[in-house]
Amino acid sequence: MKHVDAVSNAPYLHMCLSPRSKPTSDEAAGWTVAQVLDHAEGHCLPEMVKGIKAVKELCGQHGLRLIAYEGGQHLVGVGGGQDNDKLTALFHAANRHPRMGEIYRKYHDAWRDACGDLFCTFSSIGKYSKWGSWGLAESWDQTPDDCPKLKATLDWNRANPLKNEPPRIEGLADAKAKVGEPFKLAARITDDGKSRMPVIVSWSSSAPDAVAFSNARSPETELRFTTGGTYTLLLRASDGFARSEKAITVKVIHVDME
Repeated sequence: MKHVDAVSNAPYLHMCLSPRSKPTSDEAAGWTVAQVLDHAEGHCLPEMVKGIKAVKELCGQHGLRLIAYEGGQHLVGVGGGQDNDKLTALFHAANRHPRMGEIYRKYHDAWRDACGDLFCTFSSIGKYSKWGSWGLAESWDQTPDDCPKLKATLDWNRANPLKNEPPRIEGLADAKAKVGEPFKLAARITDDGKSRMPVIVSWSSSAPDAVAFSNARSPETELRFTTGGTYTLLLRASDGFARSEKAITVKVIHVDME
């Protein structure tokens, strides 16, 4: 485990139906939308929660984070079930039903309570087909009020904000440098750690062609300027949820101008 800091899974609400599944795709094609949603909430959701808790417990034994690289509802025909047009239409209708939004709220609550780490919903926008109903919305011109899954996800995010402060950047001030000579910068970055993600930093310049960074992804870097002038250097620091910036001005002169 020396080279692992997180385990990532895909905790979908699995309802993959084929001619050989239980229930079969043909059997479920005769259900109502209410029956599909009952199954999603009463069977798929508890099974997902059970799986999350089991993986979370294993991660905890090794001091690892559990994150979801993708997730959401997974109502889809497989192994031939995707060719059942009646089943496909039923799953599309279930995904558009207001009650699916309520299931999504419970789904997000379950992930928060069992894990609480990063969760990537699949997907933002996507047209429904026999291969699945993945989009929170089906087209770019829809609004949350048109899309129960999208509205539920946005509402849940607003109601469950990540209460973390952005990283703090200290130790930087306006400075002077000389053309062609190394110039060192060393920022101090502190973070409250609530996001449980490493802080990512990046340097940029108002004149990219005039400056070269030895490492533009480290708070400590060495620069060389190729021409004189006054430049703005910007350091950004992000923990994946909140970002801070610190800009400094560097006046660069030629050595023979001293």
